[in-house]
Amino acid sequence: MHLFGRGAQLGLFALLIAAVGCGDSGTQLAEVDGTVRMNGKPMAGLLVYFNPEVEEKGLKSPGRSSYAITDDEGRYSLTYDDPEKPRPGAVLGKHIVVISDPRLEDRSIKAKARIPMKYSRLIETPERREVQPGKQTLDIELK
Repeated sequence: MHLFGRGAQLGLFALLIAAVGCGDSGTQLAEVDGTVRMNGKPMAGLLVYFNPEVEEKGLKSPGRSSYAITDDEGRYSLTYDDPEKPRPGAVLGKHIVVISDPRLEDRSIKAKARIPMKYSRLIETPERREVQPGKQTLDIELK
């Protein structure tokens, strides 16, 4: 049994490829964890992506995306997509947060959407977070 459907795998791959930057070993990161809830209820098995916002003046990304999968209690801990060695955390600065449900991509099961689709679309998601220096907890409440 596959954990993610083909669409979710392709979506993750596209997000990782779209991130700009090479030689990320000097990128400043901060450890980020938190809990994703929907109407107060912890949400298990969701994909969480923190995508650094691009500054308009140079159109250069400050770093690559970070990602996580929520556990049974809705908790996540981000991993930075360093091509040489993925490591804990996210690049410092403002992020667009995308959250998706990989169960919707698995056509072998009939799954209903557990979260509104707007959270899974980079241009529509209302979720924004700023990663500061140091370890931090950034909880996410979906509505």
